[in-house]
Amino acid sequence: MKAAVCFLAILTAAASADTLPEPPPTPDFGKACVTIPYAELRALWEAGQPKAKPPEPPEPAPVPYLVHRADVRIVLGESASNIDADFEVESLDKKWQHIPLLGGDARLDKADAGERSLVWENGYELLTNVPGRTPVAMHLITRGIGQLRTPLKLKFGIASVFSYSFFFDGLTGITITVGAIVTLALLMAFTARVKWDTAFGSRPVPPPPIPSTAA
Repeated sequence: MKAAVCFLAILTAAASADTLPEPPPTPDFGKACVTIPYAELRALWEAGQPKAKPPEPPEPAPVPYLVHRADVRIVLGESASNIDADFEVESLDKKWQHIPLLGGDARLDKADAGERSLVWENGYELLTNVPGRTPVAMHLITRGIGQLRTPLKLKFGIASVFSYSFFFDGLTGITITVGAIVTLALLMAFTARVKWDTAFGSRPVPPPPIPSTAA
């Protein structure tokens, strides 16, 4: 009896399985349309584009500054000489830097460098940290011709003695020694009364005389 009931149940399940409804057909999306806002469409388009490389920083200049013009004029005088110097320099960096202008033992009388500053470090230099061109005008005072005559004469004497010493065969060494001693003695005699603190210091230069006017 039980076997017949089981067989009947299996037949019923098979019949019901044959009568199951078929699944609906898959829809065709080939002609489907989707509407999205323009902002989203542009965002999707930009996301798909290759990203541009960031611009490379400009290559730094090989030198920090340039000197475009240097005009130096010297007026020789007996007691003092005047030097007028005009420069046009250009700074290429924003860092603090010293731009050398003029060296020597000349004393700065007046200068015009705009908003920049002039400093002394082995010579007069322009101190700046602002890129751009800067005109600089300087007026300096140095020693006159009268203070240079004695050293020039002594140098000429030393050179002459040194040159003639080679004409004395076997006496070159003694000639140079005697010439050096005589030159030293003459130098000490000529400069014994020189006040070196005044000669190398910043002494005032007398102004030029005022021209007389006719009454």
